[in-house]
Amino acid sequence: MNNPDQEISDESLMILVQHGDENALGVLYNRYADRIYNFLNKKLYSSDENAEDALHDIFLKVIRSSGQFKVEKSFKTWIYSIANNHCKNLYSSIEVRKRYSENNRVELVSDENIISQIDRNDLEVAINTKIKMLSEAQQSLFHLRFTEDLAIKDIAKILDCPVGTVKSRLHYLVKEIATCMAAYNNKI
Repeated sequence: MNNPDQEISDESLMILVQHGDENALGVLYNRYADRIYNFLNKKLYSSDENAEDALHDIFLKVIRSSGQFKVEKSFKTWIYSIANNHCKNLYSSIEVRKRYSENNRVELVSDENIISQIDRNDLEVAINTKIKMLSEAQQSLFHLRFTEDLAIKDIAKILDCPVGTVKSRLHYLVKEIATCMAAYNNKI
């Protein structure tokens, strides 16, 4: 038997949230909490505590801003925009920058050095290392496209930039990762 909560669209649930329906908010939370948490955890550099705090802040923002949600728009895009903007605000604070620099000191090395330091069976490690060396914006783009599997137009809305810019950034991002993989394959 189908769960009736799964048959109601996110946008319809938001209409109910706008009218104070806490159950509808609970359904949306159940649908999106894990995804948003994973997004935040990656953007906040694997800080579980920061990701949990941010997740709660984002759902509070969903409640407070429910009246601003336009039903003809995608709820998924809207909540990821809230999450992305929340992270931007956190990055602008000195405390987050301080924590990031203390917890994520990265020695800058070339792709060839990274590849030569790893075992041949650890291509995934090489790619993850390369991803961690990307800028915060590139990591966000990678996560939205390849982990969350969002459409380019949705990513453009979340990042508040033109579709062409997203396509261009994705092109260069994939090219960087492909270069890392090619260097790895040449070492085998």
